[in-house]
Order: sequence, then structure tokens, then C-alpha cells
Amino acid sequence: FVATVTIMHPGIKSSYKNMALTQVFPSGWEIHNSRMDENQNMGGKSDLPTYQDIRDDRVYTYFDLYNGGSKTYKVVLNAAYCGRFYLPTVYTEAMYDNTVSARQPGMWIDVVKGGMVK
Repeated sequence: FVATVTIMHPGIKSSYKNMALTQVFPSGWEIHNSRMDENQNMGGKSDLPTYQDIRDDRVYTYFDLYNGGSKTYKVVLNAAYCGRFYLPTVYTEAMYDNTVSARQPGMWIDVVKGGMVK
């Protein structure tokens, strides 16, 4: 499955430089590092970041966001186990301007086996 995050510039201030998006995933979810594939765009259309750091349980994405613009980033995941998982808060912030930040609260996610539900 794919985790999709869209960040929009609300038109306040000028361009946001040196933004950092932090996504932490539950331990039962595996992050697919698409940079290792020949087909790097498995999750669909995604903006290119300035830099992306993929770790065992999290992805850090760095980018600039221009006035009135938006960026969409996708991370391909694999659920290793069925069950109930807590997806932590997703947040973005300007690394050198503590007045610019946004958060999406965490939530519980139920992972069920694919296929037809009867």
C-alpha cells in the first residue's frame, strides 16, 4: 500500500525553504526503498525531493515549497502482519524557521488480509 502526504503552501510569507517532512511508520510495516528498483515510481506520481533519507522505520524528506504551491510525496509500504497499528503524527517544518510547521495527528490503522470480504 502507499502512504501519500500532500503539503500545501497557504500563501502566508514567501517561499518556505529547507522544509523537512518526517514520517514514522509502525514496526509491522516495511518501507519499500524504490531507489533500488528499475521502476522507481511504484507509488504513482510523486514530487522529487531535494533529498530523501529512508531508515528502518521512518522516512525524512527534504524540499522547498514555493508560495501557493504544493508537494506530494508517496512512500510504498508492505504490511508484514495483519492487526491494529498506530500510525504516529506526520509533521513538516522549516529547519531554520521555527514559525513554519504543520502536523497531522496520528491514528489507529487496521491492516486486514487482502481479497474479498464476506
